[in-house]
Amino acid sequence: MGFLKSKSNGVEIITPDENITFITSASYKQELAEIIENNFQLIMDMSELSFIDSSGVGLIIETSFKIRKKHGLFVICNVNEKIFKVFKLANLVETINIAEDIETALALFVE
Repeated sequence: MGFLKSKSNGVEIITPDENITFITSASYKQELAEIIENNFQLIMDMSELSFIDSSGVGLIIETSFKIRKKHGLFVICNVNEKIFKVFKLANLVETINIAEDIETALALFVE
């Protein structure tokens, strides 16, 4: 369990390889803390996820807050319909940067 990592134009792209739940969120949180220590430009590709629970939502909110505090940008992309509904119920759709795909997410860093 962890993140698959790559970089494009100085932007860190991470892809969780397992659903973000209460069981997995502590490991993801620790790894994310290490990633955002030096990377303030971050995309989380959710293409491998089929489910996220409230622990995962909390992790997304916390990551977004920490990166904003460092004047960076955090974008999530490739969000499936089920997870998008969770974000919508949690009122995150208007507070977190969500892009359709990686290319669209990368374009947000150029603006």
